[in-house]
Amino acid sequence: MKNNTKKIYSVLLKSMTVLMTVIIFLIILPGTVYLWHSLKPNRLPITITPRVYNLEFEDVTLETADGLNIAAWYLGAQRKDVAVILAHGLGVNREHMLPQAAYFVSRFQIPTLLIDVRGHGQSSPSFFSFGISEAEDIIAAIHFLDNTLGAEVKIGAYGFSAGTAAIMHAFALTQYPFSFLILESPALTNLDGVPLIEILFLECMTGLPLRKYDSYAALTKADFPILTIAGDEELYCKQQALRIANSNRHLLSSNQIISNAGHGGCWGPKFKKAVQKLLQDISWVTAEKSRAE
Repeated sequence: MKNNTKKIYSVLLKSMTVLMTVIIFLIILPGTVYLWHSLKPNRLPITITPRVYNLEFEDVTLETADGLNIAAWYLGAQRKDVAVILAHGLGVNREHMLPQAAYFVSRFQIPTLLIDVRGHGQSSPSFFSFGISEAEDIIAAIHFLDNTLGAEVKIGAYGFSAGTAAIMHAFALTQYPFSFLILESPALTNLDGVPLIEILFLECMTGLPLRKYDSYAALTKADFPILTIAGDEELYCKQQALRIANSNRHLLSSNQIISNAGHGGCWGPKFKKAVQKLLQDISWVTAEKSRAE
């Protein structure tokens, strides 16, 4: 009887070992690899520079409060009263924002700083944290422009896709008085729709309480205009843009939908016209305030 019991236990133990091995190799291991790759962005090499637009630039390195190095291009321009930070989306790098940089510098003479968000381009490696850690990159960019152009400079920020999340969280963390925000195809600006297992995995890897952050609540206190842009083929981004627009009631804020445009396809004449109107309106309001003072 005892021998039979031992045999049964032995068979059960072997069966459990086989089952656990199958679970590890077919479920846990692939799931971990998936999470690793989804939270560890592709690092594309830099292949072009602002010279393709005949723009002079400086290679600069920013240091964040959490000790990472952020690679950037600084494009100087005639104006010294205003500057703009450009933040790209997930899986690309700063060269993705070169057309927009050329527009700000050539059309408006606005100094422009293009950054490689952490984990991208030539910046320090990092997990993607849905804009929360990446907010430190935006804050470092603000410090750079303050030091370069003076503390009186008015700084705007333009983000594409996941870059919008970094900008929004930077404001939530600092309440920095931006001159304006331009949020193109806003995505991942909060954790709605993100699988809980990804959030828990990332919280373990970064030590950040991701579920406690709410950038939308901060935008209700923003006293600056926000231009949101999304393509009519981007259902998710259109929803995010509308939510942001409803969170910010500034007189000069607007929400634009670009016809026949998907993710990354919004930049064009209508977008440029909206940017031009925003900057002209800001200049008019600033001039009126100066006269009143």
